[in-house]
Amino acid sequence: MSGVAVRYDAQADVVRSTWTEPVTAAALDFETRQLVKLAEEHGCPRLLSDYSTTSLELTIIDVYRDVREQAAWQVDRTTAKIAVVTPADGSGDELADFYDALALASGWNARVFDHATQAITWLKR
Repeated sequence: MSGVAVRYDAQADVVRSTWTEPVTAAALDFETRQLVKLAEEHGCPRLLSDYSTTSLELTIIDVYRDVREQAAWQVDRTTAKIAVVTPADGSGDELADFYDALALASGWNARVFDHATQAITWLKR
């Protein structure tokens, strides 16, 4: 799918997505599947969704579905860490707050950040 690149960053030891187009529900689903696939392939439980250079064309329902689908991941919640970097223009702040609360309530070690450098520092702890 165009608009998103998902790769394993060996230097940071993080599976990371970066965006060049607005995030839609279909694109979010694709990103999620790719993040989990690469996490399994590299044995890396640290995931970073970096939306800092894009905008979110998502609803609260889209975010809710994404977190519900995370329940099916074959990822150990005791070691997995998920970091989300919000769009730089602040357009996704409310959705990010909702995601943060819902992911934590679902048992994930997840946090939302304003900058990727903060997110990577937290992921490496």
